[in-house]
Amino acid sequence: MKRRRRTSTPPRTISRAQVRRRVRQDEDEIENRRRLPLLRSDCIDLPRPCGFVSCRYHLFLDVTGSGGIKLNHPAADLADGPALDLLPETCALDVAAKGGLSFENVAAILNITREAVRLIEGKALRKLEALQDAIALRDEYLEPEGGPE
Repeated sequence: MKRRRRTSTPPRTISRAQVRRRVRQDEDEIENRRRLPLLRSDCIDLPRPCGFVSCRYHLFLDVTGSGGIKLNHPAADLADGPALDLLPETCALDVAAKGGLSFENVAAILNITREAVRLIEGKALRKLEALQDAIALRDEYLEPEGGPE
Protein backbone atom coordinates (compact mmCIF):
# COMPACT_ATOMS: atom_id res chain seq x y z
CA MET A 1 0.00 0.00 0.00
CA LYS A 2 1.36 3.38 -0.99
CA ARG A 3 1.63 5.91 1.83
CA ARG A 4 0.57 9.46 1.22
CA ARG A 5 3.01 12.13 2.20
CA ARG A 6 1.74 14.51 4.83
CA THR A 7 1.58 18.00 3.39
CA SER A 8 0.69 20.01 6.50
CA THR A 9 2.44 20.63 9.80
CA PRO A 10 1.42 18.08 12.48
CA PRO A 11 -0.49 19.31 15.56
CA ARG A 12 1.53 20.39 18.61
CA THR A 13 0.46 20.19 22.27
CA ILE A 14 1.21 22.94 24.80
CA SER A 15 1.38 21.97 28.50
CA ARG A 16 -0.69 23.65 31.19
CA ALA A 17 2.46 25.25 32.65
CA GLN A 18 3.26 26.85 29.31
CA VAL A 19 -0.34 28.06 29.04
CA ARG A 20 -0.17 29.67 32.51
CA ARG A 21 3.08 31.46 31.59
CA ARG A 22 1.61 32.78 28.36
CA VAL A 23 -1.57 33.92 30.11
CA ARG A 24 0.43 35.84 32.71
CA GLN A 25 2.51 37.49 29.98
CA ASP A 26 -0.55 38.46 27.96
CA GLU A 27 -2.77 39.50 30.89
CA ASP A 28 -2.98 43.14 29.82
CA GLU A 29 -3.85 42.18 26.26
CA ILE A 30 -6.53 39.74 27.44
CA GLU A 31 -8.21 42.45 29.52
CA ASN A 32 -8.39 44.76 26.53
CA ARG A 33 -9.70 42.07 24.18
CA ARG A 34 -13.28 42.28 22.95
CA ARG A 35 -15.86 40.24 24.80
CA LEU A 36 -16.73 36.83 23.34
CA PRO A 37 -20.13 36.50 21.69
CA LEU A 38 -22.57 34.58 23.88
CA LEU A 39 -24.87 33.28 21.14
CA ARG A 40 -24.44 32.12 17.56
CA SER A 41 -26.60 35.06 16.49
CA ASP A 42 -24.02 37.43 18.05
CA CYS A 43 -21.24 36.27 15.74
CA ILE A 44 -22.91 34.96 12.59
CA ASP A 45 -22.53 38.27 10.75
CA LEU A 46 -19.02 39.09 12.00
CA PRO A 47 -16.19 39.08 9.45
CA ARG A 48 -14.33 35.85 8.76
CA PRO A 49 -11.83 34.51 9.64
CA CYS A 50 -13.09 34.63 13.20
CA GLY A 51 -10.74 36.39 15.60
CA PHE A 52 -12.21 34.90 18.79
CA VAL A 53 -9.59 32.15 19.21
CA SER A 54 -10.69 31.46 22.80
CA CYS A 55 -14.22 30.58 21.65
CA ARG A 56 -15.02 26.90 22.18
CA TYR A 57 -16.03 26.54 18.52
CA HIS A 58 -12.86 28.07 17.05
CA LEU A 59 -10.81 25.54 15.10
CA PHE A 60 -7.34 26.99 15.69
CA LEU A 61 -6.86 25.16 18.99
CA ASP A 62 -8.36 22.44 21.19
CA VAL A 63 -8.09 21.86 24.93
CA THR A 64 -6.95 18.32 25.77
CA GLY A 65 -8.42 16.19 28.55
CA SER A 66 -5.41 16.96 30.78
CA GLY A 67 -5.83 20.72 30.29
CA GLY A 68 -3.12 21.28 27.68
CA ILE A 69 -3.72 23.15 24.47
CA LYS A 70 -3.36 21.48 21.08
CA LEU A 71 -2.62 23.85 18.21
CA ASN A 72 -4.36 22.31 15.20
CA HIS A 73 -2.49 24.52 12.73
CA PRO A 74 0.88 25.45 14.31
CA ALA A 75 2.16 26.91 11.03
CA ALA A 76 -0.41 29.70 11.40
CA ASP A 77 1.18 31.86 14.10
CA LEU A 78 -1.30 34.29 15.64
CA ALA A 79 1.46 36.79 16.42
CA ASP A 80 1.73 37.47 12.68
CA GLY A 81 -1.77 38.95 12.58
CA PRO A 82 -3.31 37.65 9.35
CA ALA A 83 -2.31 34.06 10.19
CA LEU A 84 -5.94 33.01 10.54
CA ASP A 85 -6.31 33.63 6.81
CA LEU A 86 -4.20 30.49 6.30
CA LEU A 87 -6.81 28.25 7.95
CA PRO A 88 -9.40 26.63 5.69
CA GLU A 89 -12.14 27.30 8.29
CA THR A 90 -12.04 29.00 11.69
CA CYS A 91 -15.47 28.20 13.19
CA ALA A 92 -16.96 24.75 13.76
CA LEU A 93 -20.43 26.28 13.61
CA ASP A 94 -19.77 27.60 10.10
CA VAL A 95 -18.66 24.11 9.06
CA ALA A 96 -21.77 22.54 10.61
CA ALA A 97 -24.01 25.03 8.79
CA LYS A 98 -22.64 23.76 5.47
CA GLY A 99 -24.03 20.29 6.14
CA GLY A 100 -22.27 16.94 5.73
CA LEU A 101 -18.62 16.91 4.69
CA SER A 102 -16.40 14.06 3.58
CA PHE A 103 -13.76 12.60 5.90
CA GLU A 104 -11.09 14.22 3.71
CA ASN A 105 -12.60 17.69 4.07
CA VAL A 106 -12.98 17.37 7.84
CA ALA A 107 -9.42 16.02 8.11
CA ALA A 108 -8.08 19.05 6.21
CA ILE A 109 -10.02 21.47 8.41
CA LEU A 110 -8.85 19.85 11.67
CA ASN A 111 -5.33 18.99 10.39
CA ILE A 112 -5.69 15.31 11.30
CA THR A 113 -5.84 12.11 9.26
CA ARG A 114 -8.97 10.75 7.62
CA GLU A 115 -8.79 7.68 9.88
CA ALA A 116 -8.74 9.88 13.00
CA VAL A 117 -11.90 11.60 11.75
CA ARG A 118 -13.56 8.21 11.26
CA LEU A 119 -12.63 7.17 14.81
CA ILE A 120 -13.96 10.43 16.28
CA GLU A 121 -17.22 9.97 14.37
CA GLY A 122 -17.58 6.41 15.70
CA LYS A 123 -16.98 7.54 19.28
CA ALA A 124 -19.52 10.35 18.94
CA LEU A 125 -22.14 7.99 17.49
CA ARG A 126 -21.63 5.54 20.38
CA LYS A 127 -22.12 8.39 22.87
CA LEU A 128 -25.34 9.42 21.13
CA GLU A 129 -26.64 5.83 21.21
CA ALA A 130 -25.86 5.59 24.94
CA LEU A 131 -27.67 8.87 25.54
CA GLN A 132 -30.72 7.63 23.63
CA ASP A 133 -30.72 4.45 25.72
CA ALA A 134 -30.52 6.47 28.96
CA ILE A 135 -33.42 8.68 27.87
CA ALA A 136 -35.52 5.63 26.98
CA LEU A 137 -34.83 4.09 30.41
CA ARG A 138 -35.70 7.32 32.16
CA ASP A 139 -38.97 7.63 30.27
CA GLU A 140 -39.85 3.99 30.96
CA TYR A 141 -39.15 3.89 34.69
CA LEU A 142 -39.89 7.39 35.97
CA GLU A 143 -43.37 8.43 36.94
CA PRO A 144 -45.02 11.35 35.16
CA GLU A 145 -44.44 14.75 36.78
CA GLY A 146 -48.00 14.91 38.09
CA GLY A 147 -47.26 12.00 40.43
CA PRO A 148 -49.36 8.89 41.04
CA GLU A 149 -53.08 9.27 40.63
